[in-house]
Amino acid sequence: MMVEAHNINGEARMADEAPPGIDVEERSDGVVIYVPPAGLRGPGCFLFIFALVWCGLLLPMTGVAIAEAVQGPADKWLPVAFLVFLFWPVGIGVLLMAVHLSRQETYLTVAGAQLSVEQNSPVRNWRRCWPHAALASVRVGWTKDDESSTSTPELQIRLRDGTKVSLLSARDEKKLAWLAKRLRKALNVATQPEAEAYFQEREKPPTDTQVRREDAADGVTLTVPPAGIMRGSKGLFVFSVVWLAFIGICDVALLLIMRDEHRINGWGALCFSLIFWLIGIGMLLGAIQMGRRQAVLAVVGDQLAVLQTGPLRTKRYTWTRTELADVRTGPSGMTVNGNAVLELEIYPRQGTKTGLLAGRDPAELAWLATVLRRSLRLPAAPGAADPT
Repeated sequence: MMVEAHNINGEARMADEAPPGIDVEERSDGVVIYVPPAGLRGPGCFLFIFALVWCGLLLPMTGVAIAEAVQGPADKWLPVAFLVFLFWPVGIGVLLMAVHLSRQETYLTVAGAQLSVEQNSPVRNWRRCWPHAALASVRVGWTKDDESSTSTPELQIRLRDGTKVSLLSARDEKKLAWLAKRLRKALNVATQPEAEAYFQEREKPPTDTQVRREDAADGVTLTVPPAGIMRGSKGLFVFSVVWLAFIGICDVALLLIMRDEHRINGWGALCFSLIFWLIGIGMLLGAIQMGRRQAVLAVVGDQLAVLQTGPLRTKRYTWTRTELADVRTGPSGMTVNGNAVLELEIYPRQGTKTGLLAGRDPAELAWLATVLRRSLRLPAAPGAADPT
């Protein structure tokens, strides 16, 4: 669909003109916006390179295994089956995902009181519709690994039941902002600060909180203990253990199959499996860090200081009150069963937000934010405070 952006009367749109690469068709009952594929400059680039390297390493190994199997007894086909049915599906799956992300085109349609999203690629077609009454907001959001300093912009459709639909990840932030604004205008959805739907001031701490509060004449100190590996890692610890156990079983099977010195060299295959071991160990270390990290948040005079420590990493932050715009809770970018995982967010007047303590009890996070913002004498959040 290649149409020139115009208004209902055919007059050119100046201030609200679509960014280059985005095509808009205005209709009497709404609008259709076409977003072309990102190509290899998008999020599929890394996956494409990874798939090529993966399959490139597998190809000679598989060739050697087949050559030995053809010349030997039937049991020499076991290494071939191991490579074909375990490792090749991973490479092909990653390659298909790269093709899907790089060739995916998106249609955003507002017709009457309904928003429709259709995404098509050579791998998969996807379509969803929502009535106006089910929509809470359309905005630019950020996906962020809690242990990473990098964030990725995306278009987010947030529903009133708390679920989130993410689209167009890693696209240009200005284009995403224009899309969100144009869809809100067509849907008559009011602009709302990102975290407002996730935060309401809370005066009292939850009854089961383990956070220790120490008040002083010039401020307050909040000591947040570890949440625990199982609870704090949000399932990452269990997943990493299962991952490592699976790779260990596969390596043991590989050694048993290839221990005959006349068969394909097992050391090469084992070295290749190190990629999987490194991925699993990385996830396990991340889960331990999430579960065992603790934090101290202190307001001393007009300064906020944060120290977050863990087995693997320590973070320190300081801001003066005049440097801060807001302290509240908001979505961390992670979801569990379609629900946003909240974090404590500190918004400076300049620069990007800082997210802390993702995955802790939302009521506890709301109380922490309330204590900090009141100690810093920041403006009260919209809405009445929750006394419980």
